[in-house]
Amino acid sequence: MTEKYTKKLLKLYESLLYSKRTDISLLFTDKPYLNFVDELIKFKDFSDIYNWEIAHYVISKHCLKYKNEKIKKNRNDLLLKLIRDLKRNFSKFRKLHLIIVPLPSLSLNSLISFKNITFIPSNFTLDQKLETIKNLSESTNENVLFFANHTSKTRSPDFFEYSLMCIQYIDYNEFMRLRVDEVVKVYVYLLRSLYFSEILEHNINDYKINLFVQPVTQKYLKKNSHVAIFGKTNEVQFHKVLSFSTKCYFNIDWLENPIYQRKYLNLIKKYSEVNNDFEQLFLNSLIILNKAYDQKMLNEHSLCLLLLMTSLENLLALNKNEKRLRIATLAPKLVSIKKSKMSRFSLVLSHMYLQRNNFVHSGKEVNFYNNISDRLESPFEKYLLPSFIIASKLIVSFPKHINKLRKLSFGKNFYKEWEKYLDDMFSKALFGASKLEPTKKKIESIDSYLDSLFK
Repeated sequence: MTEKYTKKLLKLYESLLYSKRTDISLLFTDKPYLNFVDELIKFKDFSDIYNWEIAHYVISKHCLKYKNEKIKKNRNDLLLKLIRDLKRNFSKFRKLHLIIVPLPSLSLNSLISFKNITFIPSNFTLDQKLETIKNLSESTNENVLFFANHTSKTRSPDFFEYSLMCIQYIDYNEFMRLRVDEVVKVYVYLLRSLYFSEILEHNINDYKINLFVQPVTQKYLKKNSHVAIFGKTNEVQFHKVLSFSTKCYFNIDWLENPIYQRKYLNLIKKYSEVNNDFEQLFLNSLIILNKAYDQKMLNEHSLCLLLLMTSLENLLALNKNEKRLRIATLAPKLVSIKKSKMSRFSLVLSHMYLQRNNFVHSGKEVNFYNNISDRLESPFEKYLLPSFIIASKLIVSFPKHINKLRKLSFGKNFYKEWEKYLDDMFSKALFGASKLEPTKKKIESIDSYLDSLFK
């Protein structure tokens, strides 16, 4: 705690104790109490573990016990004791929850485990999976077997047939029940985005197998829409219906690389700490981009395109004119791609936004393929993949941009600084050339041009 913060907290603590000398009850609405706890929760050690009900109980007992103490003389020691009591009680009631998330169509060749995340391959036997779950949840064989059987009988008989993501999460049980959906959403959506951003670009020819095609072996498994939360005791264990799809039609053996593990963990940390309008922009775009992916899985191409462009528009052209030009100009400049490919990606984004406009304003559906054999060679597929890559790279670049704005803003409004940063970049791009040219040589056909996009 800084000296300034400590002085303020001591003053508020003193006022709280004085107020309880004649009135031993402590209400949530008492002004001295509210002033004190509003300052107390700013203490960094409490930022992730504060619980209002536990705090109220501990502070009430503390005030009742020490209301007649010589406050001026002992306030430092008394406040320190209160903080220690709060920490101890917060820790006492926070429990380890193991969130088990089936990931349809995800493939991996071996167990991948780092920090609080473990991925279990679908080809592990049930015994192997339950043994891993037992160790991660610090539970017993009997407890894990009982809850696993209960899960298979009451939720999905094929729950444990899929590849599983296991997330160790320490929190209050009542909080976990409320927030498990948003926790899992961040983990799954960032896994997809990291794959699109870091892996897909270098394995572009594999998309015909991996990205949008469900493996035959999993087509006949019973659908699952729940997560299961395992723990040491029954009170911690429960099921929760998810509000989103967890399908991941790709391989994650690349996540064995510590570089990608660190990047994934850093993204989870950043996206779990969103607390201002600028950061909310990126979180919104992450969610919208993944909804676009889900629509593609349903073969809703027009909705996929609309959501994909909305994800970019939300970050780069919110409340701005010339949206198509801004997206096509800014997106490639903001992400880590080769300069030689920037104009190519700009061309793709410009074309995709025109398709989006045709759908929104004229009701013109995206150009569907005529038959299944045309699907992988359709113009839509050629444009879609580069667009997903760019949008995902923007999502993954969030930590870099937040650090940049911290240096530029000096405590100012991040949202306004982001707008200014983009406006400056856009103006520079416009006045640096007479028009947006994807290449110096004349392009006879956009399709033939895109054929060489990743060569």
